[in-house]
Amino acid sequence: MGPRRTFTKDLFQRYLVEFIVAHDQPVNIVEVPEFRRVLLLCKPDLKDDDIPHRTKTTTLIMENFERHMEGLKVQLKGSAGEISFTTDVWDTKGRRSYMGVTAHWISADIVMQSAVIGFARVYGRHQGTNLAVVLTGVVDRAGIMGNVGKFTMDSASNNATMLSAFEDKLVVKVPDTSFEAVNGNVHCLGHSLNRCSQMFVKKIGALPPDDGRDGDDVEDGDDDGGDPDGPPDDPLSVGIIPKVRRIVRSIRSSPLRRDAWDQTIRTGNTSGVFLPHLREVQLILDVRTRWNSTYDMINPLSDIVRQAYRQFRVRSDEFAAMYPELTESQENDLAAVASLLEVPMKVSLALARDDLPLLADVIPMFETFQSEWEAVLTMDDMSRFHGAIEAALAVATKYYTIMDETDSYVLCMFVHPKYRLDHIKEYWDDFYIQKAQRLIKKKMKVYAAKFGLYSSPGPSSQAPATGKRPIPQGLKGMREISEALQRTAKKNMQPASKSSGIPTTVEEEYSIWAAHGAEPEHGDALAYWRNKTVQTTFPVLFRIAMDYLPIQSTSVPSERAFSSSAETDTPRRNRMGPKLMEATQVSKYLVKRDRLSFTSHMDVSPVE
Repeated sequence: MGPRRTFTKDLFQRYLVEFIVAHDQPVNIVEVPEFRRVLLLCKPDLKDDDIPHRTKTTTLIMENFERHMEGLKVQLKGSAGEISFTTDVWDTKGRRSYMGVTAHWISADIVMQSAVIGFARVYGRHQGTNLAVVLTGVVDRAGIMGNVGKFTMDSASNNATMLSAFEDKLVVKVPDTSFEAVNGNVHCLGHSLNRCSQMFVKKIGALPPDDGRDGDDVEDGDDDGGDPDGPPDDPLSVGIIPKVRRIVRSIRSSPLRRDAWDQTIRTGNTSGVFLPHLREVQLILDVRTRWNSTYDMINPLSDIVRQAYRQFRVRSDEFAAMYPELTESQENDLAAVASLLEVPMKVSLALARDDLPLLADVIPMFETFQSEWEAVLTMDDMSRFHGAIEAALAVATKYYTIMDETDSYVLCMFVHPKYRLDHIKEYWDDFYIQKAQRLIKKKMKVYAAKFGLYSSPGPSSQAPATGKRPIPQGLKGMREISEALQRTAKKNMQPASKSSGIPTTVEEEYSIWAAHGAEPEHGDALAYWRNKTVQTTFPVLFRIAMDYLPIQSTSVPSERAFSSSAETDTPRRNRMGPKLMEATQVSKYLVKRDRLSFTSHMDVSPVE
């Protein structure tokens, strides 16, 4: 809470406004007699006239927003490198569209910073050119058109069009900008994994509904939400996942059946039937737009169906008649599908370990995901899933190829001491290793010339090789994600001193850095680069790191803003205009920024 402040009217009004915006209070809370009475009680000499009414409070919110934006501009101006972004578009319950934009940068003291810089109303169609106008307005208002880095977004085609149109507008305002739409477009890893998972689920004939509802208000019936055409060959036993979906929907749709499910678990735990004890949670119904939701639905069932579900069925004759008994082959199918979907889920969970997951881990994680699914193709007992896995891996290959359209992934890995060049050398073919090396050296020469380092002659004119790196057919010495996470957890150690001297050319800086080899103990790249000796020894790479390390691996930050804005978009505040909506959302995040986790909602635990 900080030190106690001396009361002033201005400070009182500021704190009142911050309370309202940070906790999604309706503006007219200041008109509630009981609330005003509490405030008057806290300070006996406070007068009723000192407490603002609704109109004045709205004015104060807007003024507070302007002050926050001015302070934010100062912070952004002091960035140690380029500013990267995440962005997405969201519809309110009243079907009004807003674009959320978050900024991510490294401060002068080498600390990662983030903020919501815009929550702008989108009028008209969601065409890329229209969205570019909104995006340009948000970035320009923040005063950072001359320091634009990369954008992390989902893979929708209108986003690519938006960045292309944004580049055209940026060139007019900042003619010497280095921003390029294709190179500046980083595809959200979470969306890419979700597309792969959804293709797999579709091919096994179990695609969930896409209506955004949790199913509680859906009548029981046979609409399983799957692909109406279905796959050519259903590899599962008698449509087990659609059957599970109907069971879950039915239990969730009735308060009586919900209570019976809870009581089944409590009774089993108390009597010792369930060992170890089962968590007292409700079943989850999957929806296509929710990451990992099909896994969330079937994973608890695959573990407890032989116990809790059977106990639940025999609680009454009605339940026994209503709910089918699952066969052994169906239970085995559930377990198999859960184990396959657990692979992309583990990658999502690994990202969720960090409040702001960075880009350096994306390629190693994505390759791990691909390799584990590729390994299943060699298992005869999983042959019924091979067709679905091949279709999903084709989607993965598409996104893996897209990664080659930007220099961000290679550079983020190279400037991260946890990777440097070792991952690329170990898992890529020689042609693609050399391509990555040329890309890095070329970029280093560009930066040396830009910042006047080493009296650089400028970037090489040699064109990089064309083509795409191959999809690895199983990583050598396959590492589990959990092991990688344990290595990443070791932070804030002093960098090893392996240098044979201070480099005097770009080539020497590259060679000395690469020769160090990967240092897995340095999971915190910023703590490593905070060391002044490292900065002076590797000045070019330090500049690259300040530009590239803030790039986000997912668009979760902007989606987290939408999730929070839904708490504001309620019937109690349905008269809020777009300017006030933006003011409350931007101010909310600036007030709560120090204690905000953008990925806390990605917890895969089945919480009711």
